[in-house]
Amino acid sequence: MKNEPSFFITGTDTGVGKTIVSAALVSGLNRADKGCSYWKPVQAGTESRDIDVIQAFSKKSRVLPSLFEYGLAMSPDQAARLESKPEVSVRAVVSRLRELSSADQAVVIEGAGGVLVPLNSKNETWLDVLNSHQMLVLVVARSGLGTLNHISLTLKSLHDEGISPHAVLLNGETHEDNECSLKRLFPDVSFLRFPFLGEDPSSTDLAEAGATLLSKLVNLEPSKVNNSGFGNTRESDSRYCWHPYTQHNSDVKPEVFSAASGSWLTLDSGQRLIDGTSSWWVNTVGHGRPEIASAVDKQIRQMDHVIFAGATHNPAAHLAKRVIELTDGAMNRVFYSDNGSTAVEIGLKMAYQYWHNQGDTSRKKFLSFNGGYHGDTFGTMAVGGGDLFHSVFRELLFDGFKLNPLTYHKSYLNPEGQDRLIEAQNELRVFFEVNHSELAGVLIEPLVQGAGGMLMQAPEWLETLGELCQRYRVPLILDEVFTGMGRVGAYFAFQKVNIQPDIVCMAKGLTGGVLPLAITMAKESIFDAFLGDDKSTALLHGHSYTANATCCAAAHATLDIYQRENLVERSCYLESEFQAWGETLKDQELIENPRVQGAIIAFEIFDSGEASYYSPLRDRIHELGKAQGIFLRPLGNTCYFVPPLSISDEELEFSFNAIYKVLTLLKNSKS
Repeated sequence: MKNEPSFFITGTDTGVGKTIVSAALVSGLNRADKGCSYWKPVQAGTESRDIDVIQAFSKKSRVLPSLFEYGLAMSPDQAARLESKPEVSVRAVVSRLRELSSADQAVVIEGAGGVLVPLNSKNETWLDVLNSHQMLVLVVARSGLGTLNHISLTLKSLHDEGISPHAVLLNGETHEDNECSLKRLFPDVSFLRFPFLGEDPSSTDLAEAGATLLSKLVNLEPSKVNNSGFGNTRESDSRYCWHPYTQHNSDVKPEVFSAASGSWLTLDSGQRLIDGTSSWWVNTVGHGRPEIASAVDKQIRQMDHVIFAGATHNPAAHLAKRVIELTDGAMNRVFYSDNGSTAVEIGLKMAYQYWHNQGDTSRKKFLSFNGGYHGDTFGTMAVGGGDLFHSVFRELLFDGFKLNPLTYHKSYLNPEGQDRLIEAQNELRVFFEVNHSELAGVLIEPLVQGAGGMLMQAPEWLETLGELCQRYRVPLILDEVFTGMGRVGAYFAFQKVNIQPDIVCMAKGLTGGVLPLAITMAKESIFDAFLGDDKSTALLHGHSYTANATCCAAAHATLDIYQRENLVERSCYLESEFQAWGETLKDQELIENPRVQGAIIAFEIFDSGEASYYSPLRDRIHELGKAQGIFLRPLGNTCYFVPPLSISDEELEFSFNAIYKVLTLLKNSKS
């Protein structure tokens, strides 16, 4: 892994000395025998090119050609338009940066203009580059008059994006009063003096200044670089944190993440990993979306949160309308909560009280399915599909009916796969004929049971289940916490099959994976059963943060991204790519049952050890994936890949190759 840093040089204004600082840093690195490359990705104004200055100052350095070059000295977006040249592509810049960063050599990157200069007509700036690729950011500024405002605005822009500058370099004669003011305004930022140097390539002071600068940068206090002030993360975590689904006596220590951007996660070591789990399946639009951050910031400043009992507000009322419209009229009402387990718990209460309000108190059981996971609250544990997580609580849970789902692939619940379709459909028909009068409702994760092992149902079987619920007028509750928000190639899984739900639960991707928000939707017929002359027939359920305005604002921004970037269509595209890749897996040793549903691909890996959720393969695959640049968290010996829907084609290819390498390493270790 590369040990040398990448420095990004930006400025508070034009003419502040970015190129001279870059030249000094390059000279200092050369003097230290570290070697380095200099790259200015975007050059606007070719009469005095910055790369020519660097070459004149430091002949030993590897000076790379600009990726985008314009003759006019103006902002890149304007220059490209006036010269009829291709606009700056942030994706191309970041791709090249990653190539450069993979080499064991320092890289000095000089930006064009300041961090907020528009690079193209999409209003992308250097902040988008910095959010996509981790570098040490050096801000070059004048030391004298005017610097306070310029530095403050630049640092605020970086801070708003969650970017901590490595240092601010004050270029020019010492101005102690300005330094004092800046250190008071920004106590966590390192301000370093940098003497003004003329543009004389023969200056003997340049290499000395660069060496001094490099020494100061290397020796900055870690707390200033990390901008945390809380001390060692691992020590605090080990002493105070209790992690979910973790045996702290034996499980491997948790990874420490320091940043996330787009499809990538960054460890505290600086290593970057593709987020192959969408951070527990919640992040559908990519990490660090400025649109969501801006919406959250604006909403907090206007109204962060108010009670939702006997009150309402614009973000919640209009979000309910937008989500209902996504169902194409299938649903009519929205009840807000804050996580998937609770959303399902509410759905169960709705179905049970629906019958109770009509005077039918005999319907006390739910039909749910083995392999299903609906949460860790007591109601959702009761309808969960096994004792894997909840056996210790079994005697406290209410009874219900459990059946096996029909998976279209071979699985531990259905070894014959699709071949059992007719038999499984008949089993459903017999069950409903005998037990329908006891049913308060039917609950299922449609098409994909996630935590149960990415079990993917035969659509024809699921349609039979839906038809029987309609025939016997039993409320059908769909747990779309995972499958909703476009994960399976439609906003909701029920839109891909011919079923008519009565209640739909959703969460995870609703805010793009940023803030906790969940929804339980119901048909008008369910809602009407709660209307009455007194409070006793109302749904007496609520939470302090119900319909949190800030979370609703994040959801609005997320839906805007979905529509603007056609992420549901993107999910369909990913499905076709996964299917093609899945065909290649069928010939791989150790692999069984490769399967795809929307932007989900899964398969079992059979090696030495127990083939179950507790399989030691989970930790092995995680470590091998990490070494290949991808974050994987298998469900025991079931390996899956669930990336953000916004993943690029290049990142997708990288991920496929990384998983192939993991499989090859597993195979070689077995032989």
